[in-house]
Amino acid sequence: MNSSDNAMAIRQQPLPKAWAGIFLIIGVACGLLTHLVTEHTDDVALSFSLSQALLLGALLFVLSARPGKVIPATVFALAVVFCQGLLSTTAIYRFGVEFAENSALIAILCGQSIVFSYIALPFFQTWLDDGDLSFSYEGLFVHSWNNGLLALVGHGFMGLFWLILFLFALLFESVGIDALQRLIEETYFAIPATTTATALGIFIARDHARIVAALRAVLFSLLSVLNPVFLLLAIGFLGALALGGFEKLSSVISASATLLSLITIGVILSNAVLRDGSEILKANRLLRYSTIALLPALLCFCGFAYYAIHLRISDYGLTPERVWIAVATGFLSIYCLAYVLSFMFRGRWMAVCRRANVFIALAVAATALVMQTPLADPFVLSAKSQYERLISGAADPQSFDFGFLKFELGGPGHEVLKSIAEDSGAASKEIVAENLARLAAANHYWEWKQPQSESETEKRRTTLGNRNLVQRIPSDLSIPNSEAIFTLREYDLPLRNCAEAGKADCLIASVDLTDHPGNELIFAIRENGATHIYLLEQEDKAWRVTVLRYNDVSDDLWDALSDGQFSSVPSDHRDLKIGNAILRLRQTNGRASLERFAPGETSP
Repeated sequence: MNSSDNAMAIRQQPLPKAWAGIFLIIGVACGLLTHLVTEHTDDVALSFSLSQALLLGALLFVLSARPGKVIPATVFALAVVFCQGLLSTTAIYRFGVEFAENSALIAILCGQSIVFSYIALPFFQTWLDDGDLSFSYEGLFVHSWNNGLLALVGHGFMGLFWLILFLFALLFESVGIDALQRLIEETYFAIPATTTATALGIFIARDHARIVAALRAVLFSLLSVLNPVFLLLAIGFLGALALGGFEKLSSVISASATLLSLITIGVILSNAVLRDGSEILKANRLLRYSTIALLPALLCFCGFAYYAIHLRISDYGLTPERVWIAVATGFLSIYCLAYVLSFMFRGRWMAVCRRANVFIALAVAATALVMQTPLADPFVLSAKSQYERLISGAADPQSFDFGFLKFELGGPGHEVLKSIAEDSGAASKEIVAENLARLAAANHYWEWKQPQSESETEKRRTTLGNRNLVQRIPSDLSIPNSEAIFTLREYDLPLRNCAEAGKADCLIASVDLTDHPGNELIFAIRENGATHIYLLEQEDKAWRVTVLRYNDVSDDLWDALSDGQFSSVPSDHRDLKIGNAILRLRQTNGRASLERFAPGETSP
């Protein structure tokens, strides 16, 4: 442990034991408020932004707060989450609330918030340490690594806590007691338990600052040993390219992402040796020379990564993922270029690297913010790129992925589809109109990518229409004559089992669970002693399927369904009651989705 590490350990005195209670309260309050927000906020944008603000704000506070610095830490956390919350809310509204159940959108927004917060936090912590805006590199470096280790310890403690709960739940369930299993499935327990365990884990780690510093030193030593190995493999790869492998590289679809991952690892390994500039002098000759030789190799990797992503964008246009890969490639290239150019300063090369690290980090944080605005929104940029490809004639309208615009790019994609319908540019109007018509009939991306044959749809129609194979509750139930019902693939396998007489018991029933016109349908199948239930609900002309999980293998549920003992349960939304069991549903964008199952409950 070097002198800068010792100085930092002294400044990070162990937290008072009473602060364990403060962290405990923060964890519980954060978890409960997050639960309330997710349960009682119908607006997806507000629900996501408020939940993110609670979780991120609490994490920033427990990582930065210290005795005598509570108010600055609170102000910093509030400022960051307000900025991120505002940007996230506007980004979701821009994407379209009705399309917000998009994993790519949520992942990108979370990633951008984490990148910005992770970079901003060390600057704030260094300002707390030094009391001025000089932002010493030693402080920034140590806090950056410490924050990652503290978060890792906190989440590791939380994971161990949940492992213990889960194993004991299985143990109790084996003797017929399912109370603990039911408890851990409840969001009002699961979310606060998770946040509280994480907060306590971070407190314990912060309370042992010297141990964290020792862990950091051990981690640096382990990573340093990997430097020569990485360098040998990098040289081998560059040699393979020199012998004719470059053409093969251009055909590898994921080459840019693979190279980007390796470049990131290489930069981390280099910094593990270089650290704050003092450790390079103590490193043995092999590590020192391998680190210096690795930097030009990484710059070559950046060139190949740029070439690979350039090929993908030129051939297929932008996607949100390619936008981020391109941005990440650009910044990693700047890092590597700065490191290589620093050799021109000879004895001052490390000081130049340190200064470059700071300015590039600030540029990354600023970019993470800008990419949440209309100026550089990945979804807006992708929609415009795909539109230009089609109308310019660069893309064949017959093979053009119209479904990507509709199902993956949200509001910007739908706006582009409207523009295409009005003016398809150089693309054939007949082919475009044909594809848009087929797209209008698709309710899911996979329906667009793999259109179903008429025989598959007809098989489902025949199975559901056969009263000997699928019992109807009531017996005179008429299944809506909607093509969408018979094209749903979510319950395709159960229907196939129903089609084989004697393999499974099946039934379909009608019940009113939502405010939409018409009743919802319950499709249930019993096979191997277990009952599986699928809720089919209609929204406009589309039908959706929600799988209602049920873990009990007794016949009570099936007998109640067969006898028609089911109804909706009045509440903020309508729940489904089968016998004495209530399957609680929650309203999500105007449609129901399963929240939890509570066997044995007789009232909500």
